Amino acid sequence: MRVISLKFNVSTPVRVAAIQGEHHAAALAVDVGSIVAEYPMAWFSVVARREGDAQPYVAEALMYPERGRIIYKLSCVDTARSGQLTVEVQARDGDSTVIKSCAFAFLIARSLCLCADEPEATPPDWTGEVIEAAERCVNASAQTEAYRNEAAVSAASALESAQATAAGRLSLFITVGADGHARASSQTSLLSGASIDSGGSLTIQLEVA
Repeated sequence: MRVISLKFNVSTPVRVAAIQGEHHAAALAVDVGSIVAEYPMAWFSVVARREGDAQPYVAEALMYPERGRIIYKLSCVDTARSGQLTVEVQARDGDSTVIKSCAFAFLIARSLCLCADEPEATPPDWTGEVIEAAERCVNASAQTEAYRNEAAVSAASALESAQATAAGRLSLFITVGADGHARASSQTSLLSGASIDSGGSLTIQLEVA
């Protein structure tokens, strides 16, 4: 861990403190001995503000006023984006009034991989395609049912015609084509029943007196 030594009320030049995205890789060690000597009952707080922040936020620091030091480890919150980071150490009295404060400015260097700045890739949205596929299935099912109904009507019509004009045995073959139209063919044979196969063909065998 890199340790940056600082003194309260002593200005320092702006320097690089950490690299974007680092977590607890650097620590600020602030010497507050002069304030403790002047205000023995003082207690300390630390706030930080990243470049672009509207308001500072309270930072969690290790307080050792009896030893004259405050240690603040820079977290991934502080280094989330590149730019200037300002850390302010505040000395307060028993009423929480700020007696004195000292601000230190640092730079958070831009990461070479730019990992913190790159947004996560948006996963593909398959919802539309799934809905369209479901609609196609529903439409196909309804169309198939319509074809079968048309075949049944054609079969009934052919049956009436056969009863009126023929005698003996008659087999009707009615097929629903891809174009949705039913086609019928017939031949003389024995009545055995009626069936529709998976391909949409309806076969009716009947005996006409």
